[in-house]
Formats: sequence, structure tokens, C-alpha cells
Amino acid sequence: MTSMDESIGSSGRELHELIASGQLALIPAGFRCHTKLLLSEKFHVSQESLPFDSGFFPPAAVASLLRSDRVDLAQFGSEKGHAVCMKFEHFMHEEFGNGIKFQTSSYEEIDELARDRNAPNINQFLDSTFGYYTCDLRNCFVLAHFNWHKFSDIKNSGGSYDVLRNITHASSILTKRVNRMHETCFRAKWVVFAIYDIKKYKYMMIDDAIFDLNDFDVILSAATEVYGNKCQVVALSQINSPQDILDIIS
Repeated sequence: MTSMDESIGSSGRELHELIASGQLALIPAGFRCHTKLLLSEKFHVSQESLPFDSGFFPPAAVASLLRSDRVDLAQFGSEKGHAVCMKFEHFMHEEFGNGIKFQTSSYEEIDELARDRNAPNINQFLDSTFGYYTCDLRNCFVLAHFNWHKFSDIKNSGGSYDVLRNITHASSILTKRVNRMHETCFRAKWVVFAIYDIKKYKYMMIDDAIFDLNDFDVILSAATEVYGNKCQVVALSQINSPQDILDIIS
């Protein structure tokens, strides 16, 4: 039987060693949750959770979090820090074409619309684990898998569906992940941000605001500002083997 070490080859072993030693920071940076999973499947890498793992993060939101050291969904000064949303996949905009839209709403409206967990349109109102889509109004990303609706499994929610608890917990976890990312990237010799470039979507909308999903330059600009000239941004579709990543940093 072939071992995992043998099956990934010499370039795979080199990639793993660079990540394990901290020399390479390989950051899944949006746009959707499963970027981290796709990286893991492609390169057999396992990493601690980072800020962009659970939700919808357009490049502008990634750039905003790169320049931040905390997330506070509860409030910013006297302003509300978050809003729950409805999700519209394959939203057609007259000018910009096909994208994904989030419309801010209220807990009362979502609860009224999400009456049946088996309804065919339930994922318009709740994510796949029955969490509310929760928009960070400051950084303009939409969080999933944190802010639990009563339909969610008790293993996910910890037995609590209290919104304040959910939001406080999510803010704490995300702040820890942001700081973990900063520590990882400051320590690394090379930093690579991998973006899931979903070809069918050109933009993400939050209410009337449109965020270009292909504007990787805003991420590179923020990353360079924060971490220096050791950063690269790459589309996930462009890295199909460990050697592709090694070539990028060589």
C-alpha cells in the first residue's frame, strides 16, 4: 500500500515542510466557505482555522480584515455591527450580469419566512447547517455557520440559540482567527492567498453595494501594506499541484 508521504511526491513533501515550519503561509481567502476544503483536498494540507473559512468574503472584505485586528459584530461605537440576510444565488444585474446577492433583513422576518426546515427554498434564509446569514456591516462579509437558528443541531449550537451569545461568540472566534492569520503571515517567508474564483459569479452584492469578485489587486495591496513584499494572490484554479505553489514562491 502506498503511504500518504509517497503519494504526494517530493514537491508535496516540500510544500508540507514549508507550511509546517512556518516558512510558507497558505491562506484560503474567500470567496466561499469551501476554499479551505478545496485546498485540503488538492494538497492534503491541514491547517488551523483562519478568518475566511466560514462565510462569503469578497476581495474587498478580505482586504478590510487584513488591515484589522478584531471583529465586533455586536456594535461599532453606537452603530449596529451586524444584520441577518437573505441569500439570492444567480442574481441577474442589468449591468453586471450574474452574481450572488445578500439582502439585509431582520431576525423577525427570517424567522417568519423560515418556518419549515425542509422547505425547498430554506437555504435562501438559512445556511446548510441552519445558521443565519450574518453580515458584518463594517467589513462587508457575510458569515455562515455561527449564528444559530432554532433548526440547527444542538451539537453546532452548544444548546443555545441566543443571538447575543451567538454574536459575541462569533466575534471572539473571528478575532482570534484574524490574529492567528497575522501571526502566521508575519512569521512566514512567503505568503500566498488562494481565492476560489467561481467563474459563474462576477460580483457579490450586499443590498445595493456591489463587490467585484475578481479584484485580487485590493487583497495584494492590503497584504503588501501589512506584511511587506512577500505576498502573492492566486486563483485556486491556477494551482493544481504542489509544484504550482512552489513555482509561485520560487
